[in-house]
Amino acid sequence: MHSLAKKLMMARKLSFGADGKAELLDNDVFLMYGSMLLQLQDKAGEKISYEIGKEMGTSMIQDIRKMGLSGTKMIDFIMDLLTMKGLGEFTIEKFDLKTKKGEVWVKNGLLLREAEKVNKKTVKNTFIEGLLSGVFSKNYDQDIACKEIARVMDNSKLCRFMLKLN
Repeated sequence: MHSLAKKLMMARKLSFGADGKAELLDNDVFLMYGSMLLQLQDKAGEKISYEIGKEMGTSMIQDIRKMGLSGTKMIDFIMDLLTMKGLGEFTIEKFDLKTKKGEVWVKNGLLLREAEKVNKKTVKNTFIEGLLSGVFSKNYDQDIACKEIARVMDNSKLCRFMLKLN
């Protein structure tokens, strides 16, 4: 577990529920059920879903910057936080700091799990694309786009996202 996550637990700002999922104990944190997120994407459309995700990613960086993190430590912490929040297992597979190009892999993604529950065969991860774009863009103060480049609907429910300067 990331050391900042441990500090948040010590400061009673992070708690783990009975289901093992992390919860930030703050009035300004918004948590959403996966079914709601799936509906949001379906009803709002790809562009709006991406923009909502991007705004949430930007806000996360702004809030966590107040705790003194930046750069790659910030990104590592955010990946841990997104994993703890139950969105999936986020891993930076490769990311070049000079070119700001790389990939994030998400195993067992929330949207894919929810789509499987309702027998939906295809689902785009535009919210996650936007979220990752917002996180990386705000963290590195450059416009970084994110696009899902691969999706595997087997037991791993693996999605690969490409990041690059826009």
